Amino acid sequence: MSKFRNALYRFMYGRNGVDALSWALVVLEVVLSLLSAFIHVRGVSQALYFVSTALMFVVLLRIFSRNLARRQAENAKFLTWWTPKANAIRGPPRRQGAQIRPLLLRRILPRAARRGQDRADVPEVRQEKGHQNVRMKKIRPDGRIFL
Repeated sequence: MSKFRNALYRFMYGRNGVDALSWALVVLEVVLSLLSAFIHVRGVSQALYFVSTALMFVVLLRIFSRNLARRQAENAKFLTWWTPKANAIRGPPRRQGAQIRPLLLRRILPRAARRGQDRADVPEVRQEKGHQNVRMKKIRPDGRIFL
């Protein structure tokens, strides 16, 4: 398996690979293929199938292209068009700290203060692989963190 993977890495070296525009074209191609399967009007179904096949050919050309500057410029142009639309659909990005701080102020610190504790245990989520995912932090009711 590693021989095949190494051969594939060598083959793809210096090629564009899959980017956001390629994924968008693949999704569009799948949608058009499904539409062509469900629409039973002969000319429309054939036209949709032809367009979906042409899109798959374009996607393969983009993935295996060695003209990196041109493919990256196309992807950047697509992302400047698509990113505002994707952000409008998803909403503004939320940070993890924005979710934990209200919980900390509303629940954990008042409980520690009511119990007369000078610190509270708060879970901290780590992003590194290979480490323990959750580590407990000690937080004082005044908000200062120490380990």
